[in-house]
Amino acid sequence: MKKGRGLQIIREVEIYNEREWRKKHLTSIKQNYIHAPYFTDHYPSIEKIYRKNHLLLSEYNIELISYLMDAMSLHAKLIRQSDLGIHGKGTGLLIDICHALGADQYISLPGAERHIDFELMASSGINVARTHFRPPIYPQLWNDFIFNLSSLDLLLNCGPRSREIVAGAGGPLKAGPPMHA
Repeated sequence: MKKGRGLQIIREVEIYNEREWRKKHLTSIKQNYIHAPYFTDHYPSIEKIYRKNHLLLSEYNIELISYLMDAMSLHAKLIRQSDLGIHGKGTGLLIDICHALGADQYISLPGAERHIDFELMASSGINVARTHFRPPIYPQLWNDFIFNLSSLDLLLNCGPRSREIVAGAGGPLKAGPPMHA
């Protein structure tokens, strides 16, 4: 990101191409994963995405996320908020997104719940379900398992099994406001 642009909207964030960040990232990926079981299957595609001259960070992120989803056989449609023609903040924005997509349920992850007005969601016809995500444990190259590394770590270590591993990570959904500890 270029200096002085910290308040711009996400879709307008430009990639700062005056440094060799792509080369640094690719070198790190190669050094850390060259011995991963599925490195040779995916590195060329990842490298191709990195080497493209994306001007906007959102374009780069969407292409990389789309590749990871496709490689893991995760089928979902990516929708930009800007394509929905809605604006807002906080719970109001969540409600507008749900209504624009025809959703009557919002799934909340732990931590996000403290930012949600559950009464406002309910009065707007949106049921909030909570899930307790448990990061999956899967084979990695190193001795001790390191939680929450990245989707790329999962893909390069587990290849076609990645989808099954991700699908098994979600916890049960529970309705209603969050429980307080």
